[in-house]
Amino acid sequence: MTPTQLETTCKAIIANNPNAIILLDSVYVRTLSVHQASALIRGILEDPQVLGRTVFLDSFSKSHGLCRERLGCYFTTNAQLFAQLHAANIAYSAGPGVIKDYQFQAIGSSTEEEIAGVRDLHVFWQNERLGLYKYLLQDKFSHLFASSQSHLCSDDLDNSLGLYILLKTRPNIRAQDVFMETGTLGVDTPLLSGHYIRFSVGAFLEPTYAK
Repeated sequence: MTPTQLETTCKAIIANNPNAIILLDSVYVRTLSVHQASALIRGILEDPQVLGRTVFLDSFSKSHGLCRERLGCYFTTNAQLFAQLHAANIAYSAGPGVIKDYQFQAIGSSTEEEIAGVRDLHVFWQNERLGLYKYLLQDKFSHLFASSQSHLCSDDLDNSLGLYILLKTRPNIRAQDVFMETGTLGVDTPLLSGHYIRFSVGAFLEPTYAK
C-alpha cells in the first residue's frame, strides 16, 4: 500500500463514520527506512481527525526476534479512546501476565551493550538472508524461480531490519518442490502478481548461507 492509498483509505473511513476506530498494524513499519516510514504514515499524523481515531498496533516479535512470545503493544493519541480499549482488554484478558510485564521492563531498560547485541543479531540475519537469496537464485535452480524478481530492490536486501525473502516462482512451483531440490523450506504466498514463497532465517544461530 502506498502512502496515498493508506491516507485516502483512512480518511474515507472517518468521513463515512466519525466514530470509527482504525486499528493500524504497524509491526512492519520499523522494517522500513526512516524516510519511507515517515512518508507512509505522514498523512495520518497530519490529520487530527484521523489520528484521533487511530490505534497503532506494534510488536517486538519482528524487531527483537520474539515471535513465539506474542509480545506487543498498542497506543493512540486519544486518551479517552485508549482508556476504553485498555479497559476492554483488561476485562477480556485479565491483564498481561507478570512475565510479559518483566519482558517489557527488560526491553524498555536495555543497556547499550544489549541494544548493540540486538543490532548485531539483525546484521547476522541480514547476511544470512543475502546468502540465502544468492543460493536460491543460482543457475541450477533457475527452473524453480522466475527470471525476474523485480519486486525486490537493493534497499530490501541491504536493510538490516528486513524480515523475509519473498521470491517469485515459476508456474506450478510450490514450496514443497523447492524444498525437495534446495533443502530450504518456505511458505507458499499467492499474490495477485503471481505465486511467491516467503523465506525466513530467524532460526539460524550460526553462519549458514552467509559463509
